[in-house]
Amino acid sequence: MPMTRPDHPPHVARFRPPGAEWRRHRGMLREPEASSLRFAATSGRSLCAWFNLRVSTSGSAAVGRWLDCFYDAVEREDLLAPMFGGKVTREHRDGVSAWWSEVLGGRATYTAEHGGYPRMVSKHLGLNISAEQRLRFVTLLSRAADEANSRAIPKRAQR
Repeated sequence: MPMTRPDHPPHVARFRPPGAEWRRHRGMLREPEASSLRFAATSGRSLCAWFNLRVSTSGSAAVGRWLDCFYDAVEREDLLAPMFGGKVTREHRDGVSAWWSEVLGGRATYTAEHGGYPRMVSKHLGLNISAEQRLRFVTLLSRAADEANSRAIPKRAQR
């Protein structure tokens, strides 16, 4: 089992890459270009690498920006919006932000306040999410990462 921080429950290690050894072994994570720090979903850079950078430099605020961009897009999506009754609540956004912050190496807030991985899984059981919805979901997550990153970096630094 991969090493994890002592303040993280064991399930977090299954979702969070442990470091450079995992990157080399899996060949999936590559660091963003230091010159621009710009994540582009079509460039082949890993979403995990982008978030590891963002979480390490600006913490859960970066995750919150990403998820706000994502859920704003979900609310405009005919395929996904009905799953949330057309509007994603602040409570849901904050809970998911706590989940992703923990998975990406932040504090174990989601586990402490919401019950951790078992609770998250229980919330999704029985939703009958289609393959098309899953694909749209991850596509929007990736696009939202790009949007959140471009909002966070001053225009002159993106050149």
